[in-house]
Amino acid sequence: MGALILTRRAGQCVRLDLTSDSYCTLMLAYTGSNQVKLDLSGAGSCLSKRVDVGGEMLIGPGVTVKVVSITFKTVKLRFDAPLSVKIMRTELLERA
Repeated sequence: MGALILTRRAGQCVRLDLTSDSYCTLMLAYTGSNQVKLDLSGAGSCLSKRVDVGGEMLIGPGVTVKVVSITFKTVKLRFDAPLSVKIMRTELLERA
């Protein structure tokens, strides 16, 4: 298992390659003072969930995202996943 902490703002996304042929996208849809709305899409499904600071969301087998902190409009997310899962900021994929 590995952990990664990313800072995101509303409207920014993270892509998670769960397997060689399966991925999902997590978008930070809304930021409040102590709660965020996370939209998860991929593999033909979509899920929206409001998560408080300290709360977690299960993304896939062995993959969770936790809201570490919220400051102004910036959110720190901690991803816990097996080392085989690739986690990338989508703006980096667009540059490549």
